[in-house]
Amino acid sequence: MTTTLDRPDLAGLTARQLAEALAAEPYDADVLTEVRRRDALQHQRRVTARREFQAPWYDAAYQQYLTAERELSGVLLSHRGVAKGRDPWPWLWTGPLHMVQPYMSWELAEWWESHPRVTVT
Repeated sequence: MTTTLDRPDLAGLTARQLAEALAAEPYDADVLTEVRRRDALQHQRRVTARREFQAPWYDAAYQQYLTAERELSGVLLSHRGVAKGRDPWPWLWTGPLHMVQPYMSWELAEWWESHPRVTVT
């Protein structure tokens, strides 16, 4: 199989030209390889951008989790959360509040009243 480096004509195509080449007969496997390469590159760029955007939130939320765990002596989950084997950090801090409420302890609910939950927004 050839790569884009072997077929510089593919690397220079616009997305529309590449789509037209992909639809053309006979089928060209090199064109599909180039489409997949570009898709993977675009996906990686989105993942990187999302991680860069979320990094400050993640650090602040994790610090809040450690503080809550220390101040509440580890009592973060309700009996239901403990019974289901939930991990407090990802379950209580990274999920939407309506999903968190059934699994948080009343101690944590009260703690969040004076220490608002850090959210990504």
